[in-house]
Amino acid sequence: MLKIFTTYAVQSDVEYVFPFIFKEHDTAKKVDARIDSALKDFNKDAKAMVEAIGWEKQFTSNSLRHGFASHLNEANVDIKIIQEALGHETQLQTRTYLDDIDDRIITDAINKALF
Repeated sequence: MLKIFTTYAVQSDVEYVFPFIFKEHDTAKKVDARIDSALKDFNKDAKAMVEAIGWEKQFTSNSLRHGFASHLNEANVDIKIIQEALGHETQLQTRTYLDDIDDRIITDAINKALF
């Protein structure tokens, strides 16, 4: 984590971990717009990389987020910590998110067993 921070935070003029938010993003609305734009760019680049290597799995910021939450859940991390990490306001949001993940894990396991 320290290596990530020292690599990227120095590239932002306000020392954010990822270097796409700068001093010019000085309101919540500007920060939100910049994050949306950066996520679109990331997802576009990720799609191009996946297509270039012929990988058939989905690779987006959202799939990474789900994977992160899934790994925490499978490691029996307390739901309060997962909630905080995901930025959810309530545990109900987090439980719904994790329930969604659990359904896909079950479906994938069944499909692998059957096919």
